[in-house]
Amino acid sequence: MSADTDPPALSRKGRDSYEEYLLRRLGAVEPAAPCPLLDDQPLDLVMKAVHEIGRFLSNPRTESKASRMPSTGWAKGFGALKRDAEHLEQAISDWLVANHTIESLRHVNLDKFGYFRQMPLPDGILKDRIRAAKLAGAARHGVLVPSLRTKPGVDVPLHLGALKDQTALTRYGVDALLRKVWPEMSEQDAKIGIPKHIADEVRRVAAEAVPLREAAKLLGCSEPAAKNMARCLSVDGRSVSVFKKTAKTSALYVIKTELDQMLQVIGSLPPEPRAVRTVGVRTYGRHHALGESRVLADVVSGKLPAFAGANRRLDKVVLTRPEKLGRGGKPSPVGRTQVPAGAMLGCEFHGITGADAIGTRELVRQGFVKKFGTKRGLLDRKSAMAFHQRYVNPVRYMMGRGMIAIEAIWALKKMDLPLAFKHDSIRPYFAERKELEARIGPLYRPKDEAMDLWRALIRNGAANCPSFIIPELPGDGATYIYTSSRMFSFRVLFEDKGLVLKATFAPTSRRIWSVYVANSQVFRELLTSFKWKSRDGEVVAKAVIRDESEVERATIQLGQLAAYFRYKMP
Repeated sequence: MSADTDPPALSRKGRDSYEEYLLRRLGAVEPAAPCPLLDDQPLDLVMKAVHEIGRFLSNPRTESKASRMPSTGWAKGFGALKRDAEHLEQAISDWLVANHTIESLRHVNLDKFGYFRQMPLPDGILKDRIRAAKLAGAARHGVLVPSLRTKPGVDVPLHLGALKDQTALTRYGVDALLRKVWPEMSEQDAKIGIPKHIADEVRRVAAEAVPLREAAKLLGCSEPAAKNMARCLSVDGRSVSVFKKTAKTSALYVIKTELDQMLQVIGSLPPEPRAVRTVGVRTYGRHHALGESRVLADVVSGKLPAFAGANRRLDKVVLTRPEKLGRGGKPSPVGRTQVPAGAMLGCEFHGITGADAIGTRELVRQGFVKKFGTKRGLLDRKSAMAFHQRYVNPVRYMMGRGMIAIEAIWALKKMDLPLAFKHDSIRPYFAERKELEARIGPLYRPKDEAMDLWRALIRNGAANCPSFIIPELPGDGATYIYTSSRMFSFRVLFEDKGLVLKATFAPTSRRIWSVYVANSQVFRELLTSFKWKSRDGEVVAKAVIRDESEVERATIQLGQLAAYFRYKMP
């Protein structure tokens, strides 16, 4: 090319500018860096897109089309469009942040864009590219409404609910797998959405999960033993199983990688040596005050040395015989677990607050409640009572004041009550006591007459039904008293002049329901001071206590109930 026909040279400032791009498209200057969003589109459409994007990004949100186009608008529009889709997403994301609060972007719809929701551009490939980038930029801050997530070309993180439906997992199953494959996930990450590679991994793990029956067969134990062992491992913070929804109920599945690890541990157990005296799982657990499921969980975790049993079945493993093994394997004396001074059993803390074992462990990890010593299940009583004085379980409180569960949950949602803890494993929900009182007024305080009966319940319970854990102080709204095995639980409600003891036997609590169905006449004969009613497929036993003589009668009957079933539980 001769000097007379060579394209003119551009200054450093002119390079990579909108003017340079127009000259390049007209063949007046040498081609420079490509613009993947624009290069394959007609020039007139490119100019309109630059104009509209520049107008949109240069003005605050408005419902009517902005009439003002600043002198820098062309450069801003081209600057957003000149690179790839991710660069355009970032420009739109920055505009959203500048025009909305972070809180308002948690759920995104087209109203957030004002007039630009309609995108005044001709239909075609460029408009589709801009639409996809617009929605992807919005999805960086929150969850897109369902109608937007399914738009053609929209590639945004998957919503938590959609992942649950795709995998047939329960909500807790999805949470468990997400924590396993995405350990650095924050609460905000889960709200915004699940990245594609994470969602794909969750789907893969869910699809490979092994049904409980098959897993139990591979491990060499019964289905109940495998299920209880999985629960023990979950309490330890190791998720090995998930529930999948079926047509009518849900079924337990074991995560394949976890199953493979357990089988590897079982396969690596050394054979039983002749020179070492051994005992079975049940005898070992009884001597160390551990359940069989806990012993098996510690074996498959590699925490507890063991020897391979017959056919390398898990339920046939043997362990080193304790040095001082009691004769006959007789059960321990009747009564509750002996608790050192200054300690509180985890089940008493649950009875007061409703916090389950996993939630309590997380509260301990975060320092809200302190452990007592090194023994499993013991909390520092002073810190546990301080927690109870500061925090309240609003759903349990409202249920104790007469609401049913679904009413209490909806009331909690409507009152916009800030939750004290946002960690997924802390269940149920807790709130600052002062925050709840600011919305509904002072919380109910039991009358002196009712508190006198509560103290009488503690005294008589210690003498007549020592296996029941009766908390030092009642919880808010309702308090639960348990046998030390947590088999039986009775809810205690406060009325102005007395107490109400209630127990509900329902098919949803399979273990206690099966015991009740097999022994319904025994329950009614032992709990004669309770009135029995059947409704909606469940059975409710209720006793109203107005004086100390009724307290004594009720606790004697509870003690007889615990004694009858002490060696008869399935």
